[in-house]
Amino acid sequence: MVITRLGAGCCLITVRGYDDGELLDELYKTLDGEIEAAGYGSTFIDSRLETGTAPRARDASARWAKSKGKKLHSSNLLFRSKVLELVVAVANLAVGGNTRAFSDVRAFERAIALEVPGFRNLPFVQDPNPTPSSE
Repeated sequence: MVITRLGAGCCLITVRGYDDGELLDELYKTLDGEIEAAGYGSTFIDSRLETGTAPRARDASARWAKSKGKKLHSSNLLFRSKVLELVVAVANLAVGGNTRAFSDVRAFERAIALEVPGFRNLPFVQDPNPTPSSE
């Protein structure tokens, strides 16, 4: 996991491999510091290279986000899969959350640029196990 500060209150989290939750304390410490300093926070999570998430990590993330209330302006997730994008979007509608899901890199980058003036594009991330594209 790599955490990149994009601007006041805004962080890009790049996840690779399996998220077992071991790095969550460091992530929350960083994000809490951003929220404390800026008064709000927005997360942009690039999970294109994530191979899975432990249920305890998902639950802890949901609890953390809920505990921030309105101070967490938005959580934005970038997936490889349009199916995952749809699943998250539907679940978010059902619970009235503030999570936005993307499968299009350019749309994700535009969402970042709306909150971080001057942002141009995501850093290049090499996939250690590339698979043939179906598109």
